[in-house]
Amino acid sequence: MSIKEIQYNYMDQQAPLEQLVDKLHGVSTVAVDIEADSFHHYYPKVCLIQLSFEGDNFIIDPLAKLDLSSFFRCLGDKKLIFHDAGYDLRMLRMDFGFEPAGEIFDTMLAGKLLRLESLNLAGMLNDMLDVIISKSNQKADWSKRPLPESLLQYAALDTHYLLELAQKLEAGLHDQQRTGWHKQMCQRSVRTAASHTKQAEPNKDFRIKGSSALSRRQLAFLKLLWEWREKQAEQANLPPFRILHNERLVSLAIKGETLQEPDFTALCATVSHCKGKRLQSLHAAFEKAFAQDSSQWPAKREGTRIPRPDGAFLERFEKIRLCCLDVANANNVAADILLPRAAMTVVAKSGTAGLTQLLEQGVIVPWQAELLQVPLADCLEQP
Repeated sequence: MSIKEIQYNYMDQQAPLEQLVDKLHGVSTVAVDIEADSFHHYYPKVCLIQLSFEGDNFIIDPLAKLDLSSFFRCLGDKKLIFHDAGYDLRMLRMDFGFEPAGEIFDTMLAGKLLRLESLNLAGMLNDMLDVIISKSNQKADWSKRPLPESLLQYAALDTHYLLELAQKLEAGLHDQQRTGWHKQMCQRSVRTAASHTKQAEPNKDFRIKGSSALSRRQLAFLKLLWEWREKQAEQANLPPFRILHNERLVSLAIKGETLQEPDFTALCATVSHCKGKRLQSLHAAFEKAFAQDSSQWPAKREGTRIPRPDGAFLERFEKIRLCCLDVANANNVAADILLPRAAMTVVAKSGTAGLTQLLEQGVIVPWQAELLQVPLADCLEQP
């Protein structure tokens, strides 16, 4: 069934927001979503907060300079329904210091545990509720004001059906006795968001995909080009990829290192939409990299070249993979949910003690460790 327009309340004034808070006091469960502008700005921010409960839909405009303190105090005690909660929780914490005190229910995690074919919101609504919604506006600039009606409708739909979807998923989890499993995974999402930091580490962050294959001199070019891109992105308030993609940075670093003279005019000219002061600063970054001596070049990262695993390790890993597959099939869960490949490597190196390590680090949750502890111990003891 296709979607008709839905009713929603748009909140950009303090008085209606306080009325909403009064309504929230009387409810226990709220569907929540956000829209942010990370696709358009260097410092992303929450641009809309959508809520649905008791058949009503609300859109809060946090860019309208509202006092949201009472709203978040009230919201924190509710059971909150999210779809793929991780990003939303991180953004709400970074922008408003919000951390839920009550339970959360993540519909995407529920879909994973129930082995649903589609895990995006549009697919799950279609498969489970026979509702068709469009996700064509995911990359819209939500910071623009006023927002057109089409975008506000789009935003409101993200929570409008979420409560009904969660009820169906909860029933499925209950039938398969996975309610506890799901709760543990949701609690991990809250802990992960609470511990997340966005502190930049320039000496590490420049090592983007593809950098591990570069020589030290090429890394010197890459580091200064990366720093140039970060500065340009911050000044223009754009995400770095809107200045230059990572693949292009690596390519420029390789080409810059091959030039014999510090004349980078032709190379800079290949960077489209780079003019004026930005072009001059790019040229200066190339020249600075060219002038560095070897003592200034970044070191190759330790462990960049991963030694080829020996036969015994590969045999152990394969035992673990097959054991996890058997346990997953016996419990009707996907093997990659039971234990990701990276975690299998830890167990292959450390034995079942690796499960305890993974549990302490929050990589896995108790139900995963409990299902695997005995089968993995038996598996690894076999010759």
